[in-house]
Amino acid sequence: PWDSVQLMSPRSDAIPPAPLATKHRVFSSCWSPGSQQIALGEERGSISLWDAATRVKRSEWVAHSDKAVDTLAWSPDGSRLA
Repeated sequence: PWDSVQLMSPRSDAIPPAPLATKHRVFSSCWSPGSQQIALGEERGSISLWDAATRVKRSEWVAHSDKAVDTLAWSPDGSRLA
């Protein structure tokens, strides 16, 4: 688990911008269909949703407070996150 996530392009040798910093260790990540957003599941039950292009956190909520979010999945149309 990490407390930040570095987004990198497999098509570029450029040095990536600063990583996505989180409050707690990251246990899971999942790209949205179309790769416009990335969801991060953290150790204390929270999920944060990030805009991949701007690296801005769009929202954060607590899914459950008693354990880490270790699995995430988007619906095929990108409208739901489980």
